[in-house]
Formats: sequence, structure tokens, C-alpha cells
Amino acid sequence: MHFTPKGWSIERAGLPRICPDVVGVIEMIAADPWPFRHMHGRDRDRLAALLGELRMTLQALGNADQPA
Repeated sequence: MHFTPKGWSIERAGLPRICPDVVGVIEMIAADPWPFRHMHGRDRDRLAALLGELRMTLQALGNADQPA
């Protein structure tokens, strides 16, 4: 290697495309009972609700850039 990496970054312009994919991955993980086996049912329900709210917010933000 000709250089030593000092860090990494994510281009801000790509976040609207990346965030829904990240939410989808978390939703897939949350749908499997094993990763969150130590969470109480009400906490798993809250996680699902928060992910739904986050998805709706991201969709609204994405639509805000669209002309009416």
C-alpha cells in the first residue's frame, strides 16, 4: 500500500439514497427474533414503531425535494 488510510467519510449527497437501505437492513434484523432475543416484547414493538416512523420521515423528506 502506498499510503496509510487516516479515516473515511460518506458524501452527504448520498445519504437520501443510503438511509432507507440502512432502515431496511435494521428492519430485516429486527424481524428475526434471535438478534433481539433479550429484549422484552414491548421494547421490540417500540423498535418496530420507531423504524416505521423513521421510514415515513425519510419518505417525506425525499418527497420534499420533488416538485408538487
